[in-house]
Amino acid sequence: MVAVTACTSEPENPTLEAASRQLVSDGDELLASFELKQAGQAKATERAEKDQNGSCAPDEVQRFFRAEGDITGQHAAFNVAGLLQTRLRFMGYEDLVDDLDFRDQNLAVAAGRDPETDVTYVVAVQLAQKPNIRIVGKTACYKASR
Repeated sequence: MVAVTACTSEPENPTLEAASRQLVSDGDELLASFELKQAGQAKATERAEKDQNGSCAPDEVQRFFRAEGDITGQHAAFNVAGLLQTRLRFMGYEDLVDDLDFRDQNLAVAAGRDPETDVTYVVAVQLAQKPNIRIVGKTACYKASR
């Protein structure tokens, strides 16, 4: 009798540069999406230009994509967040937050993580202040290059 075994390895994580490109590409797609245009508009304020420590260990860095904008028309915050959560799902992001427990007319959050690149996006919609829409994307932490 002969036994054959196969080894499977975990997929290799992308480099910081590859993850940053995906971060910006996905952020641009979110900003240009039909879903966002139905509720308002936003523009990028940071596009993963520099390494930051964020919540990383001292010898690690990550990159951020940030955008902000305002709702146009009359929309409940949870409707806008729901539209953007739908777009993130369509883009392959897995839900990180089930907002059914804390939905509110004036404040809502959507969050997703791409399982292949470990890029995370959080969308916060708050009607009580401007800008109403804040979008933050970030890469995972990577060893800092010397």
